[in-house]
Amino acid sequence: MATVRAFRGILYDAAKVGGDLSHVVAPPYDVIDDAERRELHARHPKNFVRLILGEDLAGDDGERNRYSRARGYLHDWLADGTFVRDGAPSLYFYRQSYRFPWEDHGRDRDGVLAAVKLEALDAGIILPHERTLDAPKADRMLLTEATGANLSPVFGLFSDADGTALGPVHAITSKPPRLDGTDPAGVRHRLWAIDDPASIEAFSAALAPKPIFIADGHHRYSTALAFRDRARARHPRAGERASFEHVLMYLMAIEDPGLVILPIHRVLHGLPGFDAARFLAKVTERLTVIREEPDAQAAYATMTAEPVGARRVALVLRGRPGAVVLDLAGRAGAAAASHIPSVLWDLDLRRIHHWIVEEVAGIDSAAQARKEHLHFLTDAAAADQEVRSGAGDVAVIVRPTRIEQVTAVAQAGEVMPQKSTFFYPKLASGTVIHPLLPPESLVP
Repeated sequence: MATVRAFRGILYDAAKVGGDLSHVVAPPYDVIDDAERRELHARHPKNFVRLILGEDLAGDDGERNRYSRARGYLHDWLADGTFVRDGAPSLYFYRQSYRFPWEDHGRDRDGVLAAVKLEALDAGIILPHERTLDAPKADRMLLTEATGANLSPVFGLFSDADGTALGPVHAITSKPPRLDGTDPAGVRHRLWAIDDPASIEAFSAALAPKPIFIADGHHRYSTALAFRDRARARHPRAGERASFEHVLMYLMAIEDPGLVILPIHRVLHGLPGFDAARFLAKVTERLTVIREEPDAQAAYATMTAEPVGARRVALVLRGRPGAVVLDLAGRAGAAAASHIPSVLWDLDLRRIHHWIVEEVAGIDSAAQARKEHLHFLTDAAAADQEVRSGAGDVAVIVRPTRIEQVTAVAQAGEVMPQKSTFFYPKLASGTVIHPLLPPESLVP
């Protein structure tokens, strides 16, 4: 049974940062590269990146570092009024509005930011679909210990086909938003506070019987569990309603038409003795060639136009023109990986990793976790260009994972290959902060 509670959030005072969120919100820390981090730091002196992914400076040590600076920024911005703490426990309705260049209409994606009670990942209440890695969890733990807060939300999905949960709270959007701003990618972010006790109770009751699927933020959720255990030892009398017993989570309906999953393509690089003809010959021992396309973008377009049940992958190989599209159903006699559960074997990406990344390229699961000879791009044209430039050996162009596959894997207690989903748009960091310490009792 999921427990969803209101909390007294910490938000930017829009008047203190130029009237909107545009200059101060940031993407999630794990999609920010070094160039974007520098740009975000330069965009505004109080950009949220200073909290979630501050710069490392010469002379940093165990006492003075980007984590301690994040703590200092949080303290100082509360003191000078840049951040304000809400007086009433609230849920926060969060709308993202965006449009793809190839579409003639915009989309809205709606959800609610709330404090969700932490549950063990094997309890069947909050369900993951990704494996977590130690290094990102250690990094997020240092930040959580330093700030005593959830700075960015976990992205959660639940079924709300009849609109029982989210339908009533949509009414808040008839009022002016508390925060508003458009990021450089053209995504508009709007936030409303819902502090009416009856609305809070109705939303919480509607969520109670539903499982919540983690779409994004697995490392943040695992870190929150570990932080909770530490905080319990320090505050043994805090009780099950204590703020640290919860995690900041964005909750949206699986049925929302604004829910989009984009593909994450693979680029294989630095493969010893790579030869395009030999590589492709090994691949076609397992998979059948369907057709040739002029480039990765053309291959992606034709693959996505095919029926849902078609199993496809496209390869762009260094030194070979065009892109070759292959059938992932597999040739007769190709090892069908009987050790892989059927719910995973149903995924194009699991077959790709088994037959191409592991068997042909020789990149085993441990090397994949370390990203050896492997990295990821969301843009097919960029993946194509890496190979054409000689920086990559093979671009592996994939179709998007479907949401019903995500939920099936989660319900089966399995995990997908890394970087299987890119939920678009990314949630902004800097909409609302959930303070964990000092512990306080949440309602209802």
